[in-house]
Amino acid sequence: MLLAGIILRNTDVYNIHDELGPGVTSKIRTFCLTFIMVRAGLQLTTTALREHPVFVIILALVPCSIETLTVSVLCRYLLEYPWNWAFMTGTIVACMSPVVTVNCMLALAERGYGEDKGLASLLCTAASIDDVHIVSLFSICFSFVFSDDKYKNHDRRTEWWSYIPGGIRDFLLGVIAGIILGFALAFFPHRNHVRSTTAFLTTLRMPFTWKERLFVAVSWVPKGTLQAALAPMAFERARKEGDPAKIELALDVVRISVIAVVFLAPLGAIGMMSTGPFLLNKITIEEHQRARELSYLRIVSLQPVRTRRKKEKSADDNINIVSPTETAL
Repeated sequence: MLLAGIILRNTDVYNIHDELGPGVTSKIRTFCLTFIMVRAGLQLTTTALREHPVFVIILALVPCSIETLTVSVLCRYLLEYPWNWAFMTGTIVACMSPVVTVNCMLALAERGYGEDKGLASLLCTAASIDDVHIVSLFSICFSFVFSDDKYKNHDRRTEWWSYIPGGIRDFLLGVIAGIILGFALAFFPHRNHVRSTTAFLTTLRMPFTWKERLFVAVSWVPKGTLQAALAPMAFERARKEGDPAKIELALDVVRISVIAVVFLAPLGAIGMMSTGPFLLNKITIEEHQRARELSYLRIVSLQPVRTRRKKEKSADDNINIVSPTETAL
């Protein structure tokens, strides 16, 4: 697919910009991203997510945040970008590609790889949170870079805090709405549902092998989807304003995004598909289907996973325990 896009873009066979226009291509990019996110959501299971919630949050927020800061500092001191453009470039480049990661992970999960610990659900969820986090940061940085129309014709210098309400408002509203909906739809109290600080702290030590940790690192390499969607937004906005300096900076951002996609998208896909069978454990098709059925039953019955597992474990212990009298008989 990437090779086909390169050939069509650099030949006269078909010019998608002239045939469809920027508005239609932008909607196509949004539709593709939505389709991938829906497919990733269908792969989620409550068992893996409730077992390792801290792992999902750390994986979704920490790597992209560190990469954003690193790319921003490099753009500031190596490419001599202004700080606002440097941070916007960092948010664009730092986002991983949900298309490559989700599709490769689903392909491996269908063959049974990584399903013993629910890696497909964990990675798909972390990828979705990663994208939402980066898009929120990009909207804030985008508002820093491009001033509002009400400040364009003013001779005085626009202060930096005048850009904050636009991006922060959407971010805070999204967080508040997500928290309210999360408690309303996902949290259903149960009389046997026990929560404690010790149980929360035990999730900090993830029971993954070094091979599985290495595969998680490889799966966070691909880039492509959001780079192709966000970088043209900066260029189109700069072209509308007509500032030659901003247009040149926006072109550089697009070039950096293209380089990241061309190199990291195929390398990440090849790395995941080639290392997955060696780094991940494989379960049988019957075990995979049984795990999906149990996860669906837990969703329908709204039962906490840990409580049910504790009951199942105690029942197994009662079956396995044999009294001395029975042993003598």
